[in-house]
Amino acid sequence: FMVVLGVLYLSVGLVVAPILGRLSLIQLKIFASLWRKLRAKQDDPPPKLPRWLKKALRDRDLSHVIPAYAYRTSETGLCRSGFLLVDDQGVVFAVRSWFRPKLLEVKPSELERLGLAETLTSRAVTLARSTANGGDELSLYLFPGSPRATTERLLAAAKIAGLVRVRPGSQSGRLAHERSQAGRFVPASEAGNLRTQAVLSLGAAIGVGVLSGGVFIPIGFGYSASPFKGRFVLGCLLSLYLAASVMGTFGFAWPIALLYAVVLNAIALRDLSRHALRAHLDGFVDRFAFLPNVPGMIWVTDAPAADHFRAGQADPVTDGSWRVVWRLLSDEPATA
Repeated sequence: FMVVLGVLYLSVGLVVAPILGRLSLIQLKIFASLWRKLRAKQDDPPPKLPRWLKKALRDRDLSHVIPAYAYRTSETGLCRSGFLLVDDQGVVFAVRSWFRPKLLEVKPSELERLGLAETLTSRAVTLARSTANGGDELSLYLFPGSPRATTERLLAAAKIAGLVRVRPGSQSGRLAHERSQAGRFVPASEAGNLRTQAVLSLGAAIGVGVLSGGVFIPIGFGYSASPFKGRFVLGCLLSLYLAASVMGTFGFAWPIALLYAVVLNAIALRDLSRHALRAHLDGFVDRFAFLPNVPGMIWVTDAPAADHFRAGQADPVTDGSWRVVWRLLSDEPATA
């Protein structure tokens, strides 16, 4: 029996260890990028590109390459870091695996939308493409860097590629495959009201938490008024688990359980606010997405002049707390 357990342990380790190793390497590269960003000067030359990248993309202009990483794509696998390139031949994300390159390539004919989502802590490029199953959307995260090396470089690359920047929320910026996969995507009218969801989450957490002496704190109660009923059930199970931990340790685990409940409720509100923004921008909500990226800049291959983004226009996207998002949506209600 012990031999079987040992073999099982080693088998799991052989699968999980490389993934965790690549994830750790990504975190180290993020830290190194932050360090270089703090020490960088305006006239510093761009870093040299690796030889494997030049060899893999020898017929393309690499002057607008941006270091990036992805947590999961079907072409490159789990937790891969590499380089993102946007040009007139399409979009490519190149990584190195076992001394050979792997490429995620999207041709211009397959590209539905290119977006840039910026928050206080990250920059993500959202890549929507048409597939045999209708379409999908990938998220590629940019390593920390100055705007000149990230946002401005992507803006220049999109212009060279002939992509058209459109207004967020315009008809041209919405994804066509969201209407063809009814089981996954629901209209914005069925996404629920963000204010109601927030009041339910905070009211249940504070009210029940006070009445139970902090032993039982509902997590994600606002999901009950959203299409994400599975997350509501998961939140209830987590709440019961934390309550059992407090009672099973005779109160010693109460501070940790309280901290977990606060953090998880904050994450749930963040998830609901981002889905509200996606409903506002796209007209649909992805039931399978968790903490979806909300692009504030959107490019497509073609769009009518009325949908074009014009310099000086106010950015209608504000990815922030649920209060900030609610104020935005109160001024411009979502449309289905």
